[in-house]
Amino acid sequence: MKTLHKVKRIIKRHPHKTLKKSDVYVASYKLEIRDTKKYGRGVFARKEIAKGETIHIFTGRVVSEYECDHILVPSGQIRNDDPLQIETDKYLILDPLAYIFNHNCNPNAGMKDRSTLFAVRNIKVGEEITYDYSTTVGLNNPPAIWTMDCVCGAKNCRKKIAYIASLPKKTLAKYQKLGALQDYIKQELKEKDKKKWRKALVKK
Repeated sequence: MKTLHKVKRIIKRHPHKTLKKSDVYVASYKLEIRDTKKYGRGVFARKEIAKGETIHIFTGRVVSEYECDHILVPSGQIRNDDPLQIETDKYLILDPLAYIFNHNCNPNAGMKDRSTLFAVRNIKVGEEITYDYSTTVGLNNPPAIWTMDCVCGAKNCRKKIAYIASLPKKTLAKYQKLGALQDYIKQELKEKDKKKWRKALVKK
């Protein structure tokens, strides 16, 4: 077993390095990093995780949208997919563990508050821990700006993921019921609904 400080060194030197199939890195008491055998590294449960339990609070350097779009991405310091949006114009350059959690269209985890990943159902030992990236991408990043091909393999896989408004209504309603939306996303959706209501009144 290799520990998280080793993971930090590897990611810093080779941010997109694929682990050997034999490599397993202990990230915490309940988490480990290993190869998914499908799409590179992933984070897996070492112990059972109960529904509602906090899995990891994503941390990192906070940067502006301008810094991401005009400095960090063009210079190759990060990829367009890497930062986590936490406000309309603010992003996190993620900590080494947060960076490795993968997307799934039928996830067992979700994002709440600013950047808290939690279990949306009971997670068994050996399961990969995933969340829906679309739930964290704000209305200021429509498909013309950001999309990602999806190969998660879920029965309801959307094949291509985009911002929060691209989610099917039933899927969005499910995440709202689970509380699996960040604070800023909830505020953006609230403002969007207000604008729709105002437009409807004007038409009348």
